[in-house]
Amino acid sequence: MSRKRRLSMFESFQPEINSNTIESPSKSSTTIDLLNGSKKKKTNSKTADHIQEASNLVKSLLSTSNVLKKKRINQQSQNKNKQIKKEKKALKNNKSEGKLQQQLSLFKNNKENQNKTRTQKDQQPEKEKKKEFENVCNNKEKGKENNKKHKVQQLKKIEKKILFYEKKKLKWKKKKLFLLKQLNQSEKNSKTLK
Repeated sequence: MSRKRRLSMFESFQPEINSNTIESPSKSSTTIDLLNGSKKKKTNSKTADHIQEASNLVKSLLSTSNVLKKKRINQQSQNKNKQIKKEKKALKNNKSEGKLQQQLSLFKNNKENQNKTRTQKDQQPEKEKKKEFENVCNNKEKGKENNKKHKVQQLKKIEKKILFYEKKKLKWKKKKLFLLKQLNQSEKNSKTLK
């Protein structure tokens, strides 16, 4: 086959090829679109996964931050409570120390007063000392007498109570006897009726 003939054949076939090429882009474009769509879907799914992961991370970070906040707030409140307790203890200790100091000062004052009275007594003349001693002895004797009187009065009261209860006992005995007599009488009456 000559070269000229091949060229003529090629030229005769060209419009068909052109027509094919005009039709083909629509087919090829659809396939490209489908491929692009699948790619887009894949990329969309990937981005969605990334977004989900990011949102999960954010949520976890928020929850951890909330937990840390709560812990910090609890710690602060605990520290405040501890501080308040310490302050209260310190106040109590200060108060107790103040009371102890007051007691010590009172004790010292009492001792000083006792020493003063002793010195005054030592300075008193012997006659006054004797008088005081006699008064103390008299008071003791009076106290003994009063105790005796009180004991005697108590004994009298006890005796009165005993007499009162004995009288009551007698009354109850009399009542018992009276009731027993009545019972016997009623029994006799019932027998006679039969």
